[in-house]
Amino acid sequence: MSKSRKTAPRFEDVKFRAVIKEHANSTFLGYADATLVVPAAIGKDTDLMLRIRGIQVKILNGTPRIDLPQELGSDGKWYPTIFPKNAATREMLTTSLLEDRLVAATVSCVLEDQERNAA
Repeated sequence: MSKSRKTAPRFEDVKFRAVIKEHANSTFLGYADATLVVPAAIGKDTDLMLRIRGIQVKILNGTPRIDLPQELGSDGKWYPTIFPKNAATREMLTTSLLEDRLVAATVSCVLEDQERNAA
């Protein structure tokens, strides 16, 4: 096993589709499809790899964030199909996805535009 092997869960093979839409308190930036890689336990050879489609990337009150896939319930409300169990996991997943080149560039451009318009 290589010493350079990453030990934290991370997104790989990110495909991002920008669809920028302004809302009152948020800006929807688009959808990402990505592979979530959870490294194998020590002594194991196979990482857990899950392909997640429809990750929403947005800026909410000036802060970049992601929302994992949701489904429409019979009551007409949206419910997450998968979600982080704590704030640290959400932060790690958000940071990992925002490291993608295209996602980072889109977030940066929109934040700069919002700052320019606020001045």
